[in-house]
Amino acid sequence: MPMKPCHRRRILVAPLDWGLGHATRCIPVIEELRIRGCDIFLGGEGPVVEMVRSEFPTLRVLPLVNYNISYTARAAFLGLKFPFFVARVFLRSATEHRQIEQLITDYKIDAIISDQRFGCYSQMVPCAYISHQLSVKMPSGFGAVEQLVRRGLYHAADRYTQLWIPDWPGEDNLTGELSRKYPLPPNHRFIGLLSRFIPQKNNDKKQDIDLLVMLSGPEPQRTLLERRIRAQLEHFDGRAVVLLGRPEERETVKGSIEYIPHAPTETIADLLARAKAVVCRGGYSTIMELVSLGKKAVLIPTPGQTEQQYLARYLCTKGYFAHQSQKGFNLSHALAALSKISGPPTPPPHRNTLKDAIEELTA
Repeated sequence: MPMKPCHRRRILVAPLDWGLGHATRCIPVIEELRIRGCDIFLGGEGPVVEMVRSEFPTLRVLPLVNYNISYTARAAFLGLKFPFFVARVFLRSATEHRQIEQLITDYKIDAIISDQRFGCYSQMVPCAYISHQLSVKMPSGFGAVEQLVRRGLYHAADRYTQLWIPDWPGEDNLTGELSRKYPLPPNHRFIGLLSRFIPQKNNDKKQDIDLLVMLSGPEPQRTLLERRIRAQLEHFDGRAVVLLGRPEERETVKGSIEYIPHAPTETIADLLARAKAVVCRGGYSTIMELVSLGKKAVLIPTPGQTEQQYLARYLCTKGYFAHQSQKGFNLSHALAALSKISGPPTPPPHRNTLKDAIEELTA
């Protein structure tokens, strides 16, 4: 079927600033918009926007308020910080909404695609909200709060024309209870996985990297995990590559261990194809990319991020991935566990794709 052009429609894509995963999963969205000939604007600022612009350097950036959320170094304090977290999100999303209304007028925006930014909606133009998390996993004893947050998430999604869930439907999907514990809002659609990588493209590469470590996620937990990884790599007998997730640092080599601050999509795809073993965070964007490449990995959830902890346990029980906690991480045990799993599934074919969703939004 011939591709329907969007006739130079102006589309604002706005990824959340809570981690680079929101940037990576916007990359296939932007690529599809480019194929359709849309004029694309990027909303936000900071590392997430910088990462997207490293792939698309000509994109024009329209500043949006940053949420500036960080995760406590001690997961036990999550419950105590939660009310302040909610208050900050509420205030920032209200500011963001006012900014969006002005940007639509100033730049004649025709549609908006928001990756979990709560305030990027408007009655003036069609708006899509990307989220895989329609319910949350709170610590034990916070059941009432969990229900309250779920209602808030549904309320946020209802403000948008469409809710795009980056997964496939059914009992065997990747997000599990995060997307199917409760009846979904009527404006939802499953759009398949959002991955920068082309499936099966590099499977014939020679595997000459014994271990690939991909660090990501919010501070200070990213740095705490990096310290653990560096300490254990001092005793690692093999070639390892560590992607630090810190574009501002310099590349260094220590013996057979290479530390790379940041890498473009093609380089990461090449490293994944060449790696015999992968250790990484358990963020959903990372999981989608691993599944798209059929790559086994050890997932280390970020402490305090109950969503990642749930996904790691859920996908481990299915034999798709292995997982360890950050506090108890042991590299030799992790690699042993990796050898015992079957690996990620092949995504099933379905009709409700990203292309279909974008065509409808930009019609």
